[in-house]
Amino acid sequence: MGSIKDRRPFAFFNEQGDLVGLDIEMAQVLARLLGAAVEFVPVERATMFEQPNADYCDILVSGLP
Repeated sequence: MGSIKDRRPFAFFNEQGDLVGLDIEMAQVLARLLGAAVEFVPVERATMFEQPNADYCDILVSGLP
């Protein structure tokens, strides 16, 4: 899943260095329901819509409409 860093409250790194937030929790629930593993990869705003088409990630999160 592609995630834009420091997009509070959707996705951000906490003081312990863990990626947390509303979208991160929802993505983890979705992965559990699907019986799949989830890996978060950073995306840049300028290219975020091209990255799924380039097989860089499957889903974009971080408060994106």
